[in-house]
Amino acid sequence: MIRVATFNVQSLPLMRPERVRQDVRLAARKADVILWQEIKPDNYKAAIRALGSAWEHYIPKGLGNNGPISWRKRLFTLEDKGRELLHDGVAKVCEDRAITWVRLRRNGTQHSIVFVNTHYVARAWNYDGTKALRKNDKGEADQQPMRQDMWNEGNARHKDVIELARAEGYAVIGGGDFNRGGDWKVLGKRIAGEPVRYIDGGGGLDYIYALNGDNTRVRKVRHRNFKGNSDHPLKTVHVELRRKR
Repeated sequence: MIRVATFNVQSLPLMRPERVRQDVRLAARKADVILWQEIKPDNYKAAIRALGSAWEHYIPKGLGNNGPISWRKRLFTLEDKGRELLHDGVAKVCEDRAITWVRLRRNGTQHSIVFVNTHYVARAWNYDGTKALRKNDKGEADQQPMRQDMWNEGNARHKDVIELARAEGYAVIGGGDFNRGGDWKVLGKRIAGEPVRYIDGGGGLDYIYALNGDNTRVRKVRHRNFKGNSDHPLKTVHVELRRKR
């Protein structure tokens, strides 16, 4: 059994360094693979690296909001990794958004899983099209069509990444901050003919999902959320990897 987590560690506004470290350590206690969001400030990245030699990380440079991925070295071996742009940013609206992924082999098995992490543009679906729903967002309703275009562009590229992994036969486990509620609205119900299962229990803007591979079945055992210092919960899922028959 492995434990997978997605965690948006709040950086807008910045948290105090000790609170960041507390959240990072919380995730490390509860998970074996962690999909991080909002890890852009240097001290946030330093907090992840400070987890020590038991952990390995993919922390890509550039491409704006590029969520790192961390995993326990005793459990997984890195086979491949990558990142790509979801969409360009617009000044004073949104920075460039990216998607990151790693392919990890579960040590002692033949199971290779592609773990995918992303963070979509915010506030694309928060308004009724005529006025802002919150006083401090006055005027942002006019940006909603542009934000929705960004969201949809990123969503299409996200599906492309998953479809490519599935075309190569790999199971996929992904997560992130999708900035949209309603699980099936995030990635739909199927990609390349394979059912998309939302396995984190639902609710909120952060999701964990899974697609079976040609030879690997991902079976959810249980899920649980934890409250840290961030404005997002730490979402975790325990899964078993089984051979398909």
